[in-house]
Amino acid sequence: MKKEIILILILISIISCTDRGERPLVEYKMFVKNETNHPFTLKITSGTNEVFNQTIQVNNSIVICKGKSDTPIGNFICGLASMELKFPNGKGYRCSNLENSNTNLCFDNDRNLMGQIGYADIGNTSFEFKITQDDYSNAYTLP
Repeated sequence: MKKEIILILILISIISCTDRGERPLVEYKMFVKNETNHPFTLKITSGTNEVFNQTIQVNNSIVICKGKSDTPIGNFICGLASMELKFPNGKGYRCSNLENSNTNLCFDNDRNLMGQIGYADIGNTSFEFKITQDDYSNAYTLP
């Protein structure tokens, strides 16, 4: 009886031990789409390096970063530190992931271009952040 109990415990231990292994890396893309009536310039930095500086035309969508990860979760994966989005009227947004930043010119709702909140899953491990006409109307005057 004792041997049977030990054998059962050993079998349970063996069965419950599974090889979790590493998740395979998946290629992902992060897009920004301009749904306003105005073009805007988007500048993004990673650390002290400017990694993106382009004008995004009306109704265009552009890849701001891409890479490989086992769990793509917004720009935390991309390693982006700060961004400036500027419309032709001089208004826009400045957001930062840096701890010492006192940037208060970021989006004031539950969306965040620098994080994972606000990105829609558009399939094929691609995620899109939409800049809307409301974002244009609520933009800050940038210094």
